[in-house]
Amino acid sequence: LEARKGYYHDVVDVATERPTLVLAQNAGIQHGPHTREWLPTLRALCDDHVLFCATMYDLGEHERSIRVLNSCNVSLGKVIFSGRSPVPSMNLGNLETEADIFSWNRAMLLVQW
Repeated sequence: LEARKGYYHDVVDVATERPTLVLAQNAGIQHGPHTREWLPTLRALCDDHVLFCATMYDLGEHERSIRVLNSCNVSLGKVIFSGRSPVPSMNLGNLETEADIFSWNRAMLLVQW
């Protein structure tokens, strides 16, 4: 298992490596400014035929993310799973000690491009 910080298309050289899975937790694909940031990565993942999993806050965000992907001409490829996450998580941290105090992943999209 390896974690990298940065955009997929900037940190992975598919000529020498190909990830088994790319996980984007609380991706924010549907959120205005983040949509533009995501497009080059989503297109690279599609071109590289990578298994991609994105988690979302809830089913509403899940549906909005799918609409955004469709409107941006990003093919969903083979959808392996789409809907309420079978492995939801909830993290409510301590306001005084943690910067990331809230994380909730109730929906998931798993796609093989």
